[in-house]
Amino acid sequence: MKEEFGTKVGKSPALRDGDLLIVESSAILTYVTTCGADGSEVGFVAHALPITYAAWFIPDEYEKAHQGFHDSLKPNVINDLNYLEAELEKKVERFRKKNGQGAFLVGQDLTIADIQVALPIEYIFTHPTISKELKDEIRGYTQIKVWLRGLEARPAYKEATKVAECLCFA
Repeated sequence: MKEEFGTKVGKSPALRDGDLLIVESSAILTYVTTCGADGSEVGFVAHALPITYAAWFIPDEYEKAHQGFHDSLKPNVINDLNYLEAELEKKVERFRKKNGQGAFLVGQDLTIADIQVALPIEYIFTHPTISKELKDEIRGYTQIKVWLRGLEARPAYKEATKVAECLCFA
């Protein structure tokens, strides 16, 4: 996959359907790697975004026809949320004393990485079907919830969510 996408971490969110390859922009991965992050800080993005994008575009009338859709993706979502929870916990331990706040994905302040990852996480946590199917798991993600609340209080994040709402993504 590294050769196919040419990213520094060797992954890119992608969905292959026959000869069609749909990929998420690797700009976030490039940005994070340029900032000096190691691959573990961005590995989470590889699975969660394609799952979220696919869910965004399933029209309501097809929801019943795709009942097994969320169940088949649930293990990947859980793995990614577990990974994010663990990474945030490490960041809190490392940075709380320095900045007096919770964690950010890269460094000690809000970056595009936080915004890029948080929007689909919020979607997963609030989508009527997905959140219902993951309600027991979601209860345990305390670091993710604290991280989201911290982001929601920041003007830059509020602005990003306004843009996402205009695009019908939030």
